[in-house]
Amino acid sequence: MGGRGCPANSHRRPWDRWDELEVLRARGVAALFAHEPERAAGALGEVWEHTLREGVADPGAFPVAGDLVEALVWLGRIAEADAVTAHLRDLAERQEHPWALATVSRCAAMARLAAGYDESSAARLADAAASYGELGLRFDRARSLLWLGRAARRARKRTAARQALETAGAEFDALGSPGWAGQARAELDLLGARAAAAGSLTAAEQRVAELAASGLSNKQIARRLFVAVHTVEVHLAHAYAKLGVHSRAQLASRLASSAPPQATPAPQDTPAPREPTPARRPRRPRGSPRRRRRPRQPRGSPRRPRRPRQPRPKPDQPRRKPRIEGFRYRAGRLVLGSLLDMTETWTRLRGRARHLAPVLTIPLLLAGTAASIGPAAASAAMPTAACSASSGPSAWGGPPPVSPGTEDNGFFGVTVLSPCDAWAVGFDQNAGGLEQTLIENWDGTAWTVVPSPNVAGLNNQLTAVRAGSPTDIWAVGESFATGTDQPLILHWGGGTWTRVASPNPGGRAYLEAVRVVSPTDAWAVGSFANTTFGSLILHWNGHKWAQVASPHPGTNSALYGVAATSASNAWAVGTFFNGTTSQGFILHWNGQKWASKPSPIPVGPPASHASTQSRPAPPAGRPGRSAAISTARSTGH
Repeated sequence: MGGRGCPANSHRRPWDRWDELEVLRARGVAALFAHEPERAAGALGEVWEHTLREGVADPGAFPVAGDLVEALVWLGRIAEADAVTAHLRDLAERQEHPWALATVSRCAAMARLAAGYDESSAARLADAAASYGELGLRFDRARSLLWLGRAARRARKRTAARQALETAGAEFDALGSPGWAGQARAELDLLGARAAAAGSLTAAEQRVAELAASGLSNKQIARRLFVAVHTVEVHLAHAYAKLGVHSRAQLASRLASSAPPQATPAPQDTPAPREPTPARRPRRPRGSPRRRRRPRQPRGSPRRPRRPRQPRPKPDQPRRKPRIEGFRYRAGRLVLGSLLDMTETWTRLRGRARHLAPVLTIPLLLAGTAASIGPAAASAAMPTAACSASSGPSAWGGPPPVSPGTEDNGFFGVTVLSPCDAWAVGFDQNAGGLEQTLIENWDGTAWTVVPSPNVAGLNNQLTAVRAGSPTDIWAVGESFATGTDQPLILHWGGGTWTRVASPNPGGRAYLEAVRVVSPTDAWAVGSFANTTFGSLILHWNGHKWAQVASPHPGTNSALYGVAATSASNAWAVGTFFNGTTSQGFILHWNGQKWASKPSPIPVGPPASHASTQSRPAPPAGRPGRSAAISTARSTGH
């Protein structure tokens, strides 16, 4: 989409953006129905960010807050859910908005019930459902009751869960929403409300078996049905035993062929034939003589021909327990599988050989297994041990970084992921006199230069680097020439460094620090200037970088450091010029906006050092440490 004034947007009507947001809201609700909270949070979050960015004060204009909080709670991002609830509460209380007030209670109750069931939160969610009903919002009422029923079922509040789920299912049926009604009935099935016939799968076992046959893992099934992984394993084990299968492939084919055919009814005057029962060996009457064993043949006599062994009839149900897929079964099979396969051979032996075979074979087999596993484990541990030994000096030192050329070069930032993975960034001056980005990587034994992109025709330098993971690393800096300076942002996705578009606030702009919270949350800070310098803050939302408003305590203010622990807790520090001296200032991000926080002013030096207290005003150019770096480089120091 083009920006404001772009010819591509000249034909767009004012309500086109409204329709796009409504489509995103519908996609988010559909993703919640499909149990895909990541996709729901992405679509609903985009609508919510639009309302914040455009200052939409009416909570009912785009009613996505409740669904967005549900998706965030589902993902375990409680801090973000609380931030959305707090903003919605502020709007609801100021406007006395009925829907917003009910939604605030619903959001707060969902967040609390996710941490653990308590009666006060359950009552609050029930009150929110009742408020929706009074407003005529039956779908929202049913959704609230469905969440309440799920929470009560997980807490084993069977009566409360059944009442909420039955009411929600009836409401969905009345609204003509069979999909949502099916989810309510599936929750009732997990309560054990329906009894299964003898030998057939229960409703819960049938549901788990169908999801397992579709290719979902046990964790995905537990997440889909809101149950524990152990519960899924128990239901799956019962289904395996009842269906007589031993793997998911057999389960899928068995379920596909287990549709019961339409049985033809027997005539009224003829009783239906019974299934033949397998004949059992009659028990020996008490007091009767035991069967004598066959006398052993004398040595040297010809052996009697052995009768061919008749195959034993397979019963309808397998005797051994079903093999549940997992690491424990595979690991046990690795060591003991060959022993189990040898039992048939051992039974064919006679005399002393039959007794000595297990005694001799088991130690040899275990010794061979240890010999095969030992070198593999040792070889797998060798690189880590070698890397740790080579990268753990007792004092500062180690191999120097690679110098890419004979001209000026230097490093301004470094980040460490492990003893075998570190990154350093800076600049290197080429033969033409232009500064180019310089990035080097430490692999545990040596530094190597990694190719990095530049803005053609300009000086390029990197001032900071930060890693969120080995495949999510950000480096920031600037591209500059005479009178033109713009932010420079590079990203490492695991293969190559690529340049990412950065907003330019106009005039001259610099980036000094970066911090990575998650793949969808990162901060970069610095300064920009048209006539005087001001603090600059950029935010990464997973798709693009955008400028975030920040307070300017005075003239020539700049930020040089940023740190964050979550999406609602970040700090940035820098300096500003108050007309006579430079002072420090601290900013805090609470999830909604940046605000200045007071910091204590340190006590000055004693009177004997009074001559050092008066500092000249900073130059009219770039403030702070980058100016000092540029000055040092220009003077040769």
